[in-house]
Amino acid sequence: LSRSGVLGEVYKGPIDCATTILKNEQIRGLYKGLSPALLRACTYGSARIGLYEPIKQLIAGDKPADQLPMGLKILAGVSSGGLASYLFSPVDLVKVRMQGDRT
Repeated sequence: LSRSGVLGEVYKGPIDCATTILKNEQIRGLYKGLSPALLRACTYGSARIGLYEPIKQLIAGDKPADQLPMGLKILAGVSSGGLASYLFSPVDLVKVRMQGDRT
């Protein structure tokens, strides 16, 4: 965390990192990438929760989904999380690029 992948800068710690960013990029530099980070958090969390029930129903088939064994519920949870991660990884890429952008 102490290395910036953009220019290879090394900070002495979190305080040095914050003061260097403030000096070079002003207060806006500390919030760079916040919008896509919040977008990803909201969309990923919503998708993960929203996909759980349909996947659980798909696994259950004709049986009631609330009577699934614990292992199949875990499978539904892992599947919904994995699918949400796959779907929203482009937003994560945008977040990382915006945070590392010097302009």
